[in-house]
Amino acid sequence: MKQSELNPTPIRVRSAEIPGYRLLYGLYETPMKSGERSYSVTVAITDGRECMAASAPDLTRSKEEADRLFSLLSAGTVTPCALADVLEELL
Repeated sequence: MKQSELNPTPIRVRSAEIPGYRLLYGLYETPMKSGERSYSVTVAITDGRECMAASAPDLTRSKEEADRLFSLLSAGTVTPCALADVLEELL
């Protein structure tokens, strides 16, 4: 495989508003050399001036599980600083 084929590709993006802030969620798919696919999530929060982000790389190899986790994170307006704790509870 070419190295460029191993770059993550966004497959779902969602945003949410909370007073004074905007949350951005991303679900990424990364093809692996083995032929499997790895799924990652990112969460970012901005107030229009500053941005803070967190990610969970190689979260799962299951698209269904990745979709489920992404939906729960974005519906629950999980912030970057809470991402690791929330994922620990969900997994």
